[in-house]
Amino acid sequence: RSSKMPACVVQSSLTDGSRWWMRNNEPGSDPYFAVHLVGCVDAKGTVLVKDENDNETRVPARLLEGLLYPMNLDQQPDCSLLAHLSEAALLANLLSRDGLTLPYTTTGNVL
Repeated sequence: RSSKMPACVVQSSLTDGSRWWMRNNEPGSDPYFAVHLVGCVDAKGTVLVKDENDNETRVPARLLEGLLYPMNLDQQPDCSLLAHLSEAALLANLLSRDGLTLPYTTTGNVL
């Protein structure tokens, strides 16, 4: 193995220091919170993330699981990030947002 290769598995877009929105499953709180990656994806497929309060946690790096979304510094993620997912995932997201009494849209109009 070349000495220039990183010690962990490399995955595009999951780079050290990159910023993401992470799904927050705590009741009564914001649905997403800002995190940044510490290091890169390890051999187990997890990545260490740190929030604004310096709390660290390991999460699976698979982006399609709904845990991490690329950060748009202007707003939290919305349904537009789900355009590439299946209809079942979109429906699950709509039902979840409705259950949390959050606004949601499929056509650009708030339903």
